[in-house]
Amino acid sequence: MANISTAVILAVLMGPVVGTVASSAELLPPGAAWELVAERLSADNFLVLDVRTPGEFARGHLPLAVNLDFYRPDFEDRLAELDGDATYLVYCRSGARSARATRLMEALGFTKVYELRGGILAWEQAGLPVKTPDQPSFLLAPPYAALLLQVDPPGSLVVIDVRSPGEFATGYISGAINVDYYAPDFRVRISSLPREKAYLLYCRSGRRSAEAARIMRELGFALIFELEGGIVSWRQAGLPLER
Repeated sequence: MANISTAVILAVLMGPVVGTVASSAELLPPGAAWELVAERLSADNFLVLDVRTPGEFARGHLPLAVNLDFYRPDFEDRLAELDGDATYLVYCRSGARSARATRLMEALGFTKVYELRGGILAWEQAGLPVKTPDQPSFLLAPPYAALLLQVDPPGSLVVIDVRSPGEFATGYISGAINVDYYAPDFRVRISSLPREKAYLLYCRSGRRSAEAARIMRELGFALIFELEGGIVSWRQAGLPLER
């Protein structure tokens, strides 16, 4: 992508100021932003851009997010290396840095840019998934898991029920495969799965799925979701099961 003038860069990085024209990037509230992420979970031309510092990013970040610190001296140069035809969801802590970043992206010629309204603070307040250092997966409340299952393209998300075969027979989430956490060959069966796919794990209440997620993280799986509260919370939310 072509560079823009130093004057424009400085105006964007130093702003906002009185009279500054806002970015044309569409502001998405957390729920709509999650729907965008869910729809594009395995898309090659979609990127979630976290413009906070590396320290902030390490404490917790959104699914699919990559970190590009707004305060880096080479921030504009690194932006210019990105695909201008891809779709982006940009966020920071509360919205100030992401607003400046999206204005800069607009000046650079990016056309498909969304901004998370209220930043990661609003995302967390909405109960949406954030990965932290002590959490190997993204915890999903039942309604958000249901949305993920509804919009995700067939085959790009694998749903794994880690309960026993007997528990599985009493009712399971549509499309789920049963890999018993307590089976002697559990690790072997998990190891045979493709690393590039996204996974949604669940058990009865969340304990076994949490342990399964840790094993998958150790094995190199990158994108793991867990159903918060397990099948118990799914039933309590009135969501459907198959038998």
